[in-house]
Amino acid sequence: MANHITDLRLRADIKTAKEAAKILKISPGMMYHIEEGLKKPSSKLAISMSCLFGCSLEEIFLPFHATNSDNNKTKGVS
Repeated sequence: MANHITDLRLRADIKTAKEAAKILKISPGMMYHIEEGLKKPSSKLAISMSCLFGCSLEEIFLPFHATNSDNNKTKGVS
């Protein structure tokens, strides 16, 4: 999950993990741990993150390539 959550945050135009933590009402340390892949968000936190980042729950828990069906189609996978 390392850098994956960071990419989602940046895509949502939230510049810092500290800013995201404040909005999500979690500690900055917890947000840093999630972004570094040291911790996974709870289901409740993941729902909040998906709303904040404008993405699906799958995008929170799965790497980008696992949810990108276009990549699979170009590789001949259906």
